[in-house]
Amino acid sequence: MPLPILTKESRKKGLERALLARKKRANIKNLLKKGEIDIATLFEDKDLFNDCISKMKVINLVSSQPGKGRVSAEKILRELKISSSKRVGGLGKNQKKSFYKYFQIQMD
Repeated sequence: MPLPILTKESRKKGLERALLARKKRANIKNLLKKGEIDIATLFEDKDLFNDCISKMKVINLVSSQPGKGRVSAEKILRELKISSSKRVGGLGKNQKKSFYKYFQIQMD
């Protein structure tokens, strides 16, 4: 199926929405890195989760924690049997279960 032809206004609007989403994700990662918020708290806010967190890569979310870098995040994900290319919203049932258990998140 061919991509739709976008008008300049709709393209500009889409680019602005994408920029806003990237800024939100960067802000969340920054808050995690500073220790001002934890992963469990992020998962409690359903609107924030659906709007922003579910579209983040799991590796970026885990490596944004204080004291965790990319290498330790990859080690954690290997332990949980989660691919580093997975997005939070794309985790399977068993992956979610192990992720939630590891980070002490209450399951819905």
